[in-house]
Parts: sequence; C-alpha cells; structure tokens
Amino acid sequence: MKALVNPIKYIKKMINTLLFSIDIIWKAVGPPFIVQLLICLLTSVIPMLGLWYGKKIIDLLSLTILKNNDENSSILILSGLIGVMLFLELANIILKRTNTYFTNKNSDIVGYYINKKIFNKINTLDISFFDSHTFYDDVSNVRRDSNALKKIVDSIVVFIQSIIQFTIAIIVLSNLAWYFSLILVVLSVPSILAEKKFAKVTYKWQKKRVPEERKMSYIQNVLTHKFFAIDIRLFKLYNVFLERYSNIWTKWFKEKRQIEFKKWAYKSGMQIFPILGGFYIMFYAGYRIIRGTLTIGDFSLYNGVYKNVISAINNLMFAVVKIYDNEMRINTYKDFFNIKPRYISSGSLKLEDISKIEFRNVSFEYPDTNKKVLKNVSFKFDIREKVAIVGWNGAGKTTLVKLLLRFYEPNEGVILVNGIDVRKYNIENYRSKFTAILQDYPRYAFSLRENITISDVKNSDNLERINEACKISGIEQVVNSMEEGLDTYLTRQFSEKGEELSGGNWQKIALARAFFRDTNIVVLDEPTASLDPEAESVMLKNYFKVCNKKGTIIISHRLSNIIEMDKIMVLENGKVVEVGRHEELMKNNGRYAYLFKLQAEKYTQ
Repeated sequence: MKALVNPIKYIKKMINTLLFSIDIIWKAVGPPFIVQLLICLLTSVIPMLGLWYGKKIIDLLSLTILKNNDENSSILILSGLIGVMLFLELANIILKRTNTYFTNKNSDIVGYYINKKIFNKINTLDISFFDSHTFYDDVSNVRRDSNALKKIVDSIVVFIQSIIQFTIAIIVLSNLAWYFSLILVVLSVPSILAEKKFAKVTYKWQKKRVPEERKMSYIQNVLTHKFFAIDIRLFKLYNVFLERYSNIWTKWFKEKRQIEFKKWAYKSGMQIFPILGGFYIMFYAGYRIIRGTLTIGDFSLYNGVYKNVISAINNLMFAVVKIYDNEMRINTYKDFFNIKPRYISSGSLKLEDISKIEFRNVSFEYPDTNKKVLKNVSFKFDIREKVAIVGWNGAGKTTLVKLLLRFYEPNEGVILVNGIDVRKYNIENYRSKFTAILQDYPRYAFSLRENITISDVKNSDNLERINEACKISGIEQVVNSMEEGLDTYLTRQFSEKGEELSGGNWQKIALARAFFRDTNIVVLDEPTASLDPEAESVMLKNYFKVCNKKGTIIISHRLSNIIEMDKIMVLENGKVVEVGRHEELMKNNGRYAYLFKLQAEKYTQ
C-alpha cells in the first residue's frame, strides 16, 4: 500500500508545482504564454509528420527500383513528398527559433516579476530582520531559488512539449507492438528516479552551503571594492583574504565534484536500459520487414519513432526533475513570503502635523538579545523646542531615534505623538513628517542631484529647494566647482567624469538630502562628525536661521554644538539621567557638566 501512496503523493506534488508555476507565468507574462504553448504543440507534431513522409519516400523509391514502376509518375510523387518535407523542415526551424525567442523573453519577464515580489516583501519587513544573520541566509536562499524559478517557463514548455511528443510516438509505436511503449516507459523509470534523487541531494547541499557561499561573496566584494582597497594594500591583507576565499572554495568545489561524479556514474548506468530496449525494437522491425509484413520505409519510421520516444522520455525526465527541483525551491519561495513582520506596521489614522512627542516608560531590547538598550525611558517635548540627546557610546541615543521613526517597536511602554499611540497612525503618512540623517548614511553612486533629492523624489526638479539645501549644508561651493554641476556623478563607478569626494563632503551631501525634504521634524544623528570646525559652525548657523520653525532633534558628541538647544537629554546605560538647558545642567554639576568640562579641557590645553 505504501508503494502506491508515495507515487500518488508525488504526482499530487507535481501537479501542485505545475499549477503554481503556471500561475506565476500567467501573472507575469499573460496571453503570450498561450501563443508559446500553441507553438509547442506544432513543434511536437511536425517531426512525426516528417518521419511519416520520410517513410513514404523510402517506400516509393524501393517500389520504383524493385518493381520498375513508372519513373515519371514516381518522380512527380517524389517531388511532392520532398516539397512537403521541405515545408515541414522550414516550419520546424522557424517554430523552434520562435519558441526559443518566447522562452528567453518570458523567462526574463518571470525573473523580473519574481524579483519585484521579493523586493516588495523585503520592503514590508521590519528593520529588525536585518539584525539577524539567518535572515540574510533566507534572502540568499530565495534569491538563488528565484533565479532557478526564472527557468520554470522552459521547464513547463519542455514538459508539455515532451508529453505531446511522447503521446504521438507511443501511439505510432503501438502499431508495431502494443507492449513496446510499456517496455520503454518501464526501462526509463530508473533514469527518472536517478534524476529525482540527485536533484534533491543537490538542493539540500546548496541550502546547507549558503552561509559559506555568502562568506565567499563577501570576500569577493572586499577584494574588488575601493572601500577596502587602502587597508588591503596598507596592511598586506590580499593573501589573507585570498587564502580564506580559497579555503572556502576548495571545500565547496570538492563537495560539488563528489555529487556531480556520483550523479554522472549513476545516470550513465541507468541510460543503458532504454537503449537496449530500442535496439530490440529495431531488431523486431527488421524481422517483420524480412518476413514481408512491413515495408522498408517502416524501418526508417519506427527507428525515428523510437528515437523520438527516447528523446521525449529524456526531455520529460529533465522537465520532471526540474519541476521537482522547482517544487523544493517553490517551498523556499513560499516560506519566505510567509514571513510575518514582527510588528503591526501600520494603523489607519492620518497625521497632519506634529505638535508634541512623548516617550512614556519605554523599554527596548533588540530582537534575539537579552540586553535592554533602553530602560523605562520617559520624556516629552513640544515641536517648537530644539532637543539634543547626548551620552556615551552605547547609551541608546540612536536606538531612541529609530523607535521614534518606527523602525522598531518598544518592548514596554508607549510612544505618543499629539497624545496618540504612534501605532495607530498610518506608517507611511507618519514617517512623511520626519526627515533624518543617521550615522550610517548611504552614499549613492548616482548624480549629485539624485543624491540630494532622493529624500523627496517627486520634487527632484525643484531647483530652488535643491539650492537652499546645498546652501544650508555647506556643499554649495563644491557643487559650483564641478564642471557638470548637479549632474556630476559621485564616484567613477558609472562615469569616467565622476567625482571622488572627501568624507566631509559626503556628510554635507547627506545633510543636504535631509534638508531638501520639507517635513515637520528634522532628526540629525551626529550630523557634523566628519566636518571641520568651520564647516560645522556654518552649517548649524545656516540650519537654525532657515529651519527655525521646524522641530529638531540632534544627537551629538560635540557638546559645543548644542549649547543653544531648548532641551538637552543625557542618556546613560539606557536611562535618561538628566534633562534641562545647558545652564541648568552645568549648575547641577552632573553627568552633562562632567562631559562638557572634559571636552572643554581638551580645547584649553
């Protein structure tokens, strides 16, 4: 009973995979896929018609020679038959080329469709997922398997084409002896099982090797990226990284070769059986011809039909294994899309303007950790206030901002905006009220204009706002000195005329990006870390002059920047230990005063 259940279960899986695959193709490609299937039908029928007309030609020639039939009549018939065969051959060539065109085109469309779905899914997930190495494994798996899924068009087409070709060939072969078809099918089963077995082995191995393959990919990036080039040359790291890469690759290659060798040996042995069956069929056809029950043309016909059967079985075997392989990859694909966000990301309320912000007893620890980064934090401020957050490294300053921007949700407590829990607001509408530059701001290898306006793409043609953002950030002079101005590419990654910028100028561009976005609140996390003192002073003066009516939150280690702020919060070990203006905090002679005096001493020594 078990032997019967497994094949049925396997067939059900195959059907589900086929239906899922066809659904993906149809959603991505649409009606052109139907056209391709019709082409498959024709390309499956034409070769059999060619064999049939080939048999007729051989019979005609043998009868003409052996029985001295009328030559003129035979030549006329021969011309007609060859003409039909020529038409069929030309039609077959054109249809095959057309099928290849559709397959490549549809595969590209399916690949684009799947990649978009993956991008969309990743975009819906919380930032916290990027803190986990297992998530990167999941992304690597789904990206690798999605590349394989691009080929489902080819697999489905080959499968349908093989079924049609196999069915026609079996019907014709049954005229010779009904059991020959059964013999060929049975003899082909070991090969199919071998393909299935090694498809599963290969897939499991690929999935197991993902972490190591990610390391190889990372080391490739290290050895080829400018960001690492100076360290590699200065500290003579090339051989160190190359050795690491070689060690991982050697193990990967050895394991892969072992699987491929076993696959080659096993499959080669299994292929012998259908070939032996085919030779028996040829012997039987020859025997019938000698006995006079078949014509000479029949030998050519059944030889071609046998080859068609073997070809169809091989193609079908290939397609079945690919579909089986896709079934495993589709499971990875489905599992990835079943990942749920850790937090409910969006409410329904619409936020007009922010008037006040409050953290009430907020505690937070990053996912999969047991360390609280923020502990029972409470504070509130009015939008008209300029707020500074200071403290030691690891005190929780940046985490506090990430919670405010809703990249994470508190484990305890609540964040209120205008007196309402932020989780009740539509998240896109909520974030549209903020602009921010965080510590790890990205550097895009695009044009200067794109780097600035990427914070508000729909207004990228607003030159007045671009110029104002450049002026506030202090990048204005750099822009004016560039030959192509705002259209200058940053880095030479995509343009020979690209400009390489200093760290300070990159930070000015990041600031311009934040200032270009017209929002209620500006969040600046270490906004002047890469700026010289003069540039820092100019930027802050420009900012407070132009953006005086905006709410401002600044995280800074340079306490001289925040003396004029309306409210200064001091964080230590995840707790707010002091809140007040500069003068008050200095009078209190607490942690803020200690930090400020410590920095002041460095400037007076």
